[in-house]
Amino acid sequence: FHFRNHGNNTVDRIAFLSLILSAQVIYSRSEREKFPFLLDRNEDRIFIYDFPVTPENSTAMSETAEQIFRTAQASVKSGTTASLLLEEILMLIYEKNAGKKKLFAECTILSEPAGIRIILRDSGILFDVTGCGYSPGFTAAIRGSEDDGCP
Repeated sequence: FHFRNHGNNTVDRIAFLSLILSAQVIYSRSEREKFPFLLDRNEDRIFIYDFPVTPENSTAMSETAEQIFRTAQASVKSGTTASLLLEEILMLIYEKNAGKKKLFAECTILSEPAGIRIILRDSGILFDVTGCGYSPGFTAAIRGSEDDGCP
């Protein structure tokens, strides 16, 4: 280890020793296999999928999401509704981008104690899925209300 020589090595040595001392305290108080990664690993609660958007892949992603919801012990009704909504959004993205370049999507499903979060990204055009012109049931499912989706 090389200390910078800018006139006062005492400050550098104190900083280095305090870093070593704090690492030793954390190491002695935590489980040895978690050090230095003290955050919990969430591999079993984060699911990330990348795929080209096609009708077949939309259906497969919906089925995969429904399985994840079942293992996360979500209610059957909410799991089915969320997976069907995911499939409908993917199909809407597919229809809005018909004839365009190859379309890809990334779906991230986070299983959290407060519930399940779905994050969907795609490489297609931007549009508002909550706007008028879509089926009332679809818009109501996105907004979480029974209105017709029009402002």
